[in-house]
Amino acid sequence: MDDFGQLSLEYVMVIMISILLILIVSFPLANLSIDISNDVVDVFSYKNELSKISDGIDYCHASGRGSKRAIFLDFNHDCDINLISKDNGSLINCVIHLKNGSKDVNIYSKAPVVSKKIFFSKGFNKVSIEWDLDTNSINVIKI
Repeated sequence: MDDFGQLSLEYVMVIMISILLILIVSFPLANLSIDISNDVVDVFSYKNELSKISDGIDYCHASGRGSKRAIFLDFNHDCDINLISKDNGSLINCVIHLKNGSKDVNIYSKAPVVSKKIFFSKGFNKVSIEWDLDTNSINVIKI
């Protein structure tokens, strides 16, 4: 009768050790996949916010001189946005610092902008996009 009790205790110990080994292997893999997923979400979030700036610039360009537009941006982290005027439009650039390095996010606009670097803090930021009557470039201003 004692042999059956010892046998079931051995089975319980083997099952507990097996579960422990599975957990030891699966937790680091789950943590890695969560970090990668968060990085992908950050990249798409920043690309969406840069697209809002690009859409605002294109809207002001289509509306003509004297037009203005205000937009709200929501960033997950502090960042510097570079506005670079090109021959056939403009480049809106941001460098995102991820868990395993950094990534450049670029969005292009058809309208020329005043080249500058703008710092945006984490959270909500208000931006004014203006095309003055006496200039050839659209100005993006953090409010």
